[in-house]
Amino acid sequence: MSIETRQGQSLLEALYNEETNLAAIRGLVTARLGASPYSERIKQKYPTNTSPRLDEYRFLGMSPTDAAVEVLQEAGSVRLSLDEVVQKLEGGGLEVAGMARLVNAGLLNRAGVGKDTLGRYYYDDEILKG
Repeated sequence: MSIETRQGQSLLEALYNEETNLAAIRGLVTARLGASPYSERIKQKYPTNTSPRLDEYRFLGMSPTDAAVEVLQEAGSVRLSLDEVVQKLEGGGLEVAGMARLVNAGLLNRAGVGKDTLGRYYYDDEILKG
């Protein structure tokens, strides 16, 4: 195991320690690993991260808009309906009254987020909003 891999493994272990405040360290772990610890790329690079046991907590402490942007970024070229985005957020532990309305409003003017003619959202770094 390389030092980089050991450091990554340690970060993942800290994230999955149920006594750890997940919301507080999620940003640090993501920054150090270069991707969300829930992404397929990280799950493949660190085999012990294949268990989805804490996916249900992944969006705790995040704003609905930030969590939705993360969902769209991870979706890649796949376009998602508002209902699909909300379903993924709820599956990640985010429970907010009126979430669909909050997500829709938050994504409308968010840089990097687009909406096609069928009302499906997608992420593209080239989209700038002011």
